[in-house]
Amino acid sequence: WKTLFEVAITHPSEPLLLVGPSGFKTFLAKMVSPRSPVVYLHSDTTISSLIGQITLLDKDQARQFLLESLHNFAGPAPKEEFQTLFDEIRESEVIDAEKIHQIIDYINNPSFTNIVKNIINQLIEIDSQQDSTSAFSNYMSIFKPGLITKYILKQNSLILRNIAQPSPTVLERFNELFSVKPTLTLFEDTSNTFT
Repeated sequence: WKTLFEVAITHPSEPLLLVGPSGFKTFLAKMVSPRSPVVYLHSDTTISSLIGQITLLDKDQARQFLLESLHNFAGPAPKEEFQTLFDEIRESEVIDAEKIHQIIDYINNPSFTNIVKNIINQLIEIDSQQDSTSAFSNYMSIFKPGLITKYILKQNSLILRNIAQPSPTVLERFNELFSVKPTLTLFEDTSNTFT
């Protein structure tokens, strides 16, 4: 009961690390956060599977991926007006710059505003690029978030089981996330998709 009490008084955005015998920790985590999926880590878990990696996508795939990413910043239950605006933008052949900038008004976490502006600028740039005769002109390098990064950007929680299973280098990558002031620096985002 003491552990349950301590978990109950923590701030909802605070990452929790529960240590103890098998079974109780997952039960407690599901009680505190019943909608969070349980993810089992193993010895083959990599940094790129958890943080993300650079992927080469054609312009249509990149546009779809960036639009989906943009949608996530409105939170788990976006307003109906946002959904209508977003559907209009997604269905248009060319992005209307004025209309897409209205999405910023629906972002429910102001700390994501710069990321959203960056994604909007990339979407406008994709639509403004002219077709070239180069074989690779239709492709872009995009950072695709891994499991943990995806859930952070979606503003959702995640329950990780077997956290001791991945290699120490994978776990060390998350030290800053478990610090007093949690941060996650995306060194892997060399294409500046989100940074």
